[in-house]
Amino acid sequence: MSALFSLLVCYYVLNLEKHPITKRARFVVYSPQEFEEHVRGDIESIQRYFWPMSRKPSKSPNFRKLLRVSAAILRANDDLPGVANTNWSFVIVRYATPSAFVLPNGRTYVFDGLFKVCENDDSLSFVMAHELSHCLLHHSLEKDSLGLFLDTLNTLVWVSCIALVRGEVTATLVPWFVSRALYYGVFLPQSRAIEMEADSLALQMMSRACFDFRYSLVYFDKAIAIGKQVRTRRMKKLVASTHPTRKQRVRSLFRQMDTAMRLRRSRNCSALIPMRKRDEDRIQALFRYAGLK
Repeated sequence: MSALFSLLVCYYVLNLEKHPITKRARFVVYSPQEFEEHVRGDIESIQRYFWPMSRKPSKSPNFRKLLRVSAAILRANDDLPGVANTNWSFVIVRYATPSAFVLPNGRTYVFDGLFKVCENDDSLSFVMAHELSHCLLHHSLEKDSLGLFLDTLNTLVWVSCIALVRGEVTATLVPWFVSRALYYGVFLPQSRAIEMEADSLALQMMSRACFDFRYSLVYFDKAIAIGKQVRTRRMKKLVASTHPTRKQRVRSLFRQMDTAMRLRRSRNCSALIPMRKRDEDRIQALFRYAGLK
């Protein structure tokens, strides 16, 4: 049994590869063609589900805004691996939730409610760059690969318990506890880490496109306010969440503001204009909320 666990560890190490953008080593078990086939059914199901709720571009005034912002981001970052050879497309969904998500094939769904949070192009650019980053960094591929590895590891634990542990109750409980430990101790922390990674690349991408990176913080302030208004249940504790807390994300973005400014200057962007008083107040309130100032 120990030999099987050793082989699994070797398999993990041998399937580590560096991503060309972040240079971070990540575990990948699918080739691009295999992953495309792996997610084909899920993508088709999602597209069928949202089709009846999708707005026609000609009847959505926000669609031109969405295309304009996304095109500017992609044009300014066309040197990043994956930007040029991805078939990007965008859909606006008739739904009040302020949210967006991207599929592995580059199709991005934006809900109507997001435009109430993103009052200008700068705020919207951060959200769109965040979603595009998930696709460019192949986060779905990484999460599915890790999930497969953890499932395999848990299966080995289950087989080992059947073979070595006496008592049906113990043999059943041990694999269950191991599966929970792997989910809360490995899978969810990895999910939170890639959200932070997408935030970081998004800040860089919007800065290269000459958007005002300060509005990434304004977005989070408005998202916090709306979250308090629509919350119907207690917020999940961090240990059970797929996303970092907004405090963590704001602190991370704050630490990268100097880098964003340097990137913006490197693209010869025009000088940042003074923010509206209410937006400055929002940022100051957000800093206090995050314990930064």
